[in-house]
Formats: sequence, C-alpha cells, structure tokens
Amino acid sequence: MLVSRIRFVVLNGVERKPKMNEIENLADEINKLLYAIGFRSPFGHVVRDYGKYYMRLSDIRLNKAVWGTNKSPYSSKTPFCYRTILNYWQWGIVNTAINTVLDVFSVSANVRSLNGLFVIRERMEKKDFYDWSTREYDDIGSIFHPIIRYEAWSPRDLEKFSKAVDKAEIKLLKYVENSDLLDISEINSYITYNFRYLRQNCPFYVNTKVITDDAKN
Repeated sequence: MLVSRIRFVVLNGVERKPKMNEIENLADEINKLLYAIGFRSPFGHVVRDYGKYYMRLSDIRLNKAVWGTNKSPYSSKTPFCYRTILNYWQWGIVNTAINTVLDVFSVSANVRSLNGLFVIRERMEKKDFYDWSTREYDDIGSIFHPIIRYEAWSPRDLEKFSKAVDKAEIKLLKYVENSDLLDISEINSYITYNFRYLRQNCPFYVNTKVITDDAKN
C-alpha cells in the first residue's frame, strides 16, 4: 500500500510540504493505531519504508490474539489452511484506520493498494466500502478454487472476528475523540458508516452484542 504526495493542510485549505520528523510521527501514529486494532507485521512495523513525501505499508497481517486466523480459499489441509492473511472486510478496516489518522493530522495524500486497484484516498477525499463495492465480486481464486473476493479468507472463529470488528470501531472513535480536532462529526460519520456497511453486508459478521463495556477492554 502506497501513501504518496503527502501534504499537511493548514489554514484556508492551504497545503504545505511536510518535514521529515512529521512523516516519522505520522508513520508512528499509523503503526500504533493498526496495532491497537489487531494488525501487525511479522517483520516489525507496518510502515517501515518512508521518505519526505511518501510512505509504504507492507506485510500487514492479523494479530491472532485479536482476530484469530482465516481459512485459505486455496487449500483445505489443516492446520496449514488457517493463516493470518486479511480478508476483504479486514482490509476495509485497515483502510478506514489509515484515513482516520490522515484526517486527524489534516493530511492531504493519495493512498492506493494492490497496484492502484483500490483507491483509499485522493487528497482529502476518503473512500469507503461503497466505493470499493465494485470489487467485491472479483474472482480472486483459481481455476480449481474459484471464489469471490468478499467471501474469501473466512474467519475460523466468527464470534472472535465479530468482537474484533466491534472493538476496532470503538477504538477508532476513541482515537478521534482524544485528538485535537475541533470538529469530529465528519470523521466519526465516516467511521460509523464503514462499520455499519460491514455489519450489514459481511457474510462473516454475527451479532455478538459486544458493544458494551466488554468491547471497550
């Protein structure tokens, strides 16, 4: 995933070029928030490669303690078929988290993944599940194992997956609440829309009723 043409938006929508320490701070914020909601890299930080105007996110995997594992659509041999590869819905949560950090820091940037197949952000315009829905029915399988994108990599434990979804939403909203933004209504609406879309459309989500004190832990 590539975050390019990074600029900070100041008064009256004027953009300014970032300083290197600001890019480092931005990378640190993205790493910390992704880790907090259950995403990690086996090689250290998710954001490891960055320069003055760009950063690259790579090797994003599930934290098994938070999400459990997903079943490979390409193999049925246990236990090797259960892996920490993200599914379409978990990628949507990652995208939402990245847009949340960029909004909190008033960052204008272009964000793309899968060699531009998914547009996550264009300058200050955040993309959401509705924008990505045209890719939900892509066949990402093989001749022998065809499968559409939104059904692939199903969670081994649906309840664990669903609880992680609910906790991720709460943590993203809390992150915004604790920021210095004066008006958090727009970014809150963006977060809640994406999670509502997921709950209504994701075939793996089950109503676990965890949006309680238990989900805040």
